[in-house]
Amino acid sequence: MKRYLFTATLLEGPICNPSWNDIDIDNLIQNDYEIDLDLSNCQSHLKMFIDVDQCRHYIASRQNDLILLITSNRNGRTILPSIYDRILNTYILRSDWYDYEWGLDYIESLQMFDDDQCMLTRIVRDLAQYFLDEASRLPAEEALKHLNWAKKLYIQADQEPCHRSSQFTSTILNYINHQLDYLEPIVGASNNDYEDD
Repeated sequence: MKRYLFTATLLEGPICNPSWNDIDIDNLIQNDYEIDLDLSNCQSHLKMFIDVDQCRHYIASRQNDLILLITSNRNGRTILPSIYDRILNTYILRSDWYDYEWGLDYIESLQMFDDDQCMLTRIVRDLAQYFLDEASRLPAEEALKHLNWAKKLYIQADQEPCHRSSQFTSTILNYINHQLDYLEPIVGASNNDYEDD
């Protein structure tokens, strides 16, 4: 699951050392450091925790960051009430479907899964949607980057076995391509203006 998360969100260049094996990636969950993912001016971190209090303190220290939380049902019940206002989305991989009522208070941003591949595919799609939404609020050059990231992530999500390509995805990709076709000449012309100076 950790390897998939590394590779599925790959936007530019390798996120992890290609020589890493599953043991190296498994060890990340036990080490007390974060991995920086450079997405060209969009700083990202992947931080894994065993201790709920350490996780809570880390999230509190990241005041301006977008946070996606992946947790178990038991830990989600413990941590989510104190950090709910800081989290964009929470994903819970469940094995105990009988115990879900606590999550009803957080239904707007909580998703529960019983299949890890489906959960990870959903995370990739949600990240793609986030980049697409952000593109509409940014200047042309930054919007172009975000649209390209969204496109790559939507395509990646559609290639996963848990997801079947749909008319919805085709419509989104057509929209993104239309926006890219519109913005690329604008950004290109703007860059040429700077080169002429």
